[in-house]
Amino acid sequence: MELSDVQVYTLLLISLIPGFLAIKLGKELYK
Repeated sequence: MELSDVQVYTLLLISLIPGFLAIKLGKELYK
């Protein structure tokens, strides 16, 4: 299964955004 560049970047964004939000939320909670 070949992935195009757009699909790769989309998957990266989908996997990174929840982690980024979790870190941001954690920093807000544990000031």
